[in-house]
Amino acid sequence: MSGIKRVEELCIRSIPLVKIYSVNKNGYPMNNRGRWHHGLLFPLEGTEIYRFRDGVIAAPPGSVLFIPDGEVYRIELEGEKSVVVCIDLETVESAELRPVAFPAEKVNGLKSLFLEAHSIWNRGGPWRDASVKAVVYKILSALISVEVHSPSTRRLSTALDYLHAHYTDPDFRIETLAEVAGMSRRYFEKLFLAEHGMTPRDYVIGLRMDLARELLLNEKLTVADVATELGYADVYHFSKLFKQKTGHTPAEYKRRRPDVRDE
Repeated sequence: MSGIKRVEELCIRSIPLVKIYSVNKNGYPMNNRGRWHHGLLFPLEGTEIYRFRDGVIAAPPGSVLFIPDGEVYRIELEGEKSVVVCIDLETVESAELRPVAFPAEKVNGLKSLFLEAHSIWNRGGPWRDASVKAVVYKILSALISVEVHSPSTRRLSTALDYLHAHYTDPDFRIETLAEVAGMSRRYFEKLFLAEHGMTPRDYVIGLRMDLARELLLNEKLTVADVATELGYADVYHFSKLFKQKTGHTPAEYKRRRPDVRDE
């Protein structure tokens, strides 16, 4: 789901705190053993690195980070100092929510709203809570259509980058992708399937067979050469997979390449 739609649809019960935190590098790392309230964070200075149980999120200046209540995490810092506007909020209903980050380049203009919420909170007065809520709803409405980066999405992206760089390696393993993503193989394959509609193995085979079609057009390369280029030590295994994918053996594909039309 894009943006923060599930939170935006909930009714805000109260705003317990709006504060600007400023912490020097010697104050890190920080550990939170369980957040008391949902949090909307806007970094003004310094990049904080949040390590959650299922991944890592970097929050550079100008980005927005949402952390649900009860979340356990560790914060590290890139830089000498961090300055962060933090809005704590409670909702009427509970929901299963995960930490999400909104990239700085896609949330332009929200700095003024976070600072406005902080200013209203500090002024106090009988209408403080209602006024801060109004500002928070503006923030949530602005975020609703923004593409988010969850920890699992970020880690899948890292693993996918690794996959594209190494899928022809002879010793390429799905276990390595899971390790790059920082997940168990079973959990990684589940998330990968949900994201790409196929298993990591089938994704890799698809990439290799697409490259095989190109390489087989090179008259100087034998079928064995192509298999080796793709990371297959067994040319017969490669040939079997190629035929399953295209309906032709690699040798047939080379001979008939001007006439072959892949389905």
